[in-house]
Amino acid sequence: MTWLVENPTPILIAGVLVLAGLALALLMTGRGKLIWAIVATAIVTVALLLVELIVVTDKERVETTLASASAALEKNDVAAVAALIAPESGDMRSRVESEMGRFQIEVAKFHRLEVNFNYYTNPPSAQASILATIEVKDRRGEFPYNNLVHPFTITLRKDGDRWLMTGYDDQDIRGGGGGNAKKRPKL
Repeated sequence: MTWLVENPTPILIAGVLVLAGLALALLMTGRGKLIWAIVATAIVTVALLLVELIVVTDKERVETTLASASAALEKNDVAAVAALIAPESGDMRSRVESEMGRFQIEVAKFHRLEVNFNYYTNPPSAQASILATIEVKDRRGEFPYNNLVHPFTITLRKDGDRWLMTGYDDQDIRGGGGGNAKKRPKL
């Protein structure tokens, strides 16, 4: 049922299709009672869209954290990225600060978000799998690639109404780690 409150597209499509069908029926039959059905459908569609807008799911909160991290990475704003990392995750924080000092990040986008939640831990935790598109410039000039499309698994924990990052795994895109894993920047 969470699909209803995570994406307005199904609501819009269903509302438009029903409204179009009712409008066509009104034109074909001329029955004035169909106007009430059109009004009722419009009200239900708007009400469902408002519910979708008001209800924020944990998946949407995780997506917001990752989108904020992407925006901060593109601005090369170390402090903003660090603010999205849980305080007890000092290793992740120092690794991110080190890597951001080495690379000038031009683009940081993510796609194919899949989130698995564990509500049995205290606090609740999640693992987000993404495919990241990253464009960087190596300030040292040692890394030969500027563009990466790379899978990441990011672990998060719930902190009140938001989710904070606690760690990440950046396996080699070919899937086994392999010899090239050390040549890739750890962003």
